[in-house]
Amino acid sequence: MPVILECGHNFCGDCIRQVWQGKKVYSCPECRQEFAHQRFIANRVLGNLAEKAQSWPAVQRAEEAHQIQTSFDFGDRSEWYFGPVDRAEAEDLLKRQPPGTFLVRDSATCPGDYVLSVSENSKVRHYIIHNLPGKLTMGPKEFPNFTSLLDFYTSHYLDTATL
Repeated sequence: MPVILECGHNFCGDCIRQVWQGKKVYSCPECRQEFAHQRFIANRVLGNLAEKAQSWPAVQRAEEAHQIQTSFDFGDRSEWYFGPVDRAEAEDLLKRQPPGTFLVRDSATCPGDYVLSVSENSKVRHYIIHNLPGKLTMGPKEFPNFTSLLDFYTSHYLDTATL
């Protein structure tokens, strides 16, 4: 269930608990505002919206929209995996790139998971990729590996909620 912190930013409840585990001072991963206590409330509106969005069908990309380079070797992680790059760095790298340019980075808020950061019409959007035993999930879709995930999303619209 999504939660909202005192600063107004929203996160996955389990993810923020994991990030804050064992810490004495708690801070928002987005704005870095510090809090004396682990205090947040469930954001049921966002949770309901995310649940509805998971049932929406994927929409095929139009040929001319969001074209990205198709000569990538998705099996070669060095072409798209940037490791521990934070959100701001990803945005700096992608903000002047053509729509559809992307990178995959480590998630700062959900250790062990990843984030797909994509240049989309003068904005950079971030999509969580959950790393589960034997599969990766992004929204309602499941993939056996990054090659199949990236191959799918280079030919379909991203229809998941952004971070």
